[in-house]
Amino acid sequence: MSLVERFKKYLEEQFRSIKPTKEAMEYREEVLSTLLDHAQSYRDGGETNEDVIYDKCIATLGDFASTLQIFENKRTSLKKTALKASQILLISLAVMFLITVAYIAISVVTKAWAQTWLLEVGGAFFVIIANILIGMAVMIKHKKYILFRISCSIIVALFFILLYLALLVFLPQFVSRTWMVFFVMIIFIFLEDGILCYVTGRKNWGFCDLLVFIMTLTIFAYVGFALLGIITWKIYWILPVTGAAIDVTLIAIKYGIWSKKKKEELDEKYYTEWKD
Repeated sequence: MSLVERFKKYLEEQFRSIKPTKEAMEYREEVLSTLLDHAQSYRDGGETNEDVIYDKCIATLGDFASTLQIFENKRTSLKKTALKASQILLISLAVMFLITVAYIAISVVTKAWAQTWLLEVGGAFFVIIANILIGMAVMIKHKKYILFRISCSIIVALFFILLYLALLVFLPQFVSRTWMVFFVMIIFIFLEDGILCYVTGRKNWGFCDLLVFIMTLTIFAYVGFALLGIITWKIYWILPVTGAAIDVTLIAIKYGIWSKKKKEELDEKYYTEWKD
């Protein structure tokens, strides 16, 4: 029996311990190719005894039974994830169906179609937020902090958009000022993102958020209060300038401290590092 056939026989026996899927067949071919590469390397090194080559090649696989079990568990895990995703989708569609039925029923009874449409939109936002929260639990588990931060910001944005629509529907007399909701939304997004950066240890990102937040706050305060007639355009331009000055000061303080720490680390390295 040739060496290739012996490898194939070994792999056929080993792969009987997992389900015969397409992925498993592709993996088996990959392992065979790896074994053949090892065999050729041993031949190039001067080894001629095929029994020795076979034993050495099989030894490179280590505890192959455990490797196959890990492979199978990953496949099963992916299958479970896909199943959960499909279940969540079905539940979301069912909830949206019930919300739509309730919206139509309430609208028909009350005849308040101009207001009740908010039920449908609000319900859709609720379903979206619920799905994002489920995804965020997975993000935390796998330490996908950037996606987690983005998801939090999306939830905040959806909440304020819904608030804006509610104000348009129930307080139409203040329609000229409801845009201020988006001003508050931006402030909240920067605040929650900065807090998340601090909690997850991404303090440099949180520092950048702080700088942008200060600048955004001062600019929006200047423009917003001026448009509302609370302050005048001519004098209070000092607000965004002050914001810029605060940012520059914070940057100078932070990187001054960072440079000092870096110098201390270099000095310590100089005294503790050896060439041999």
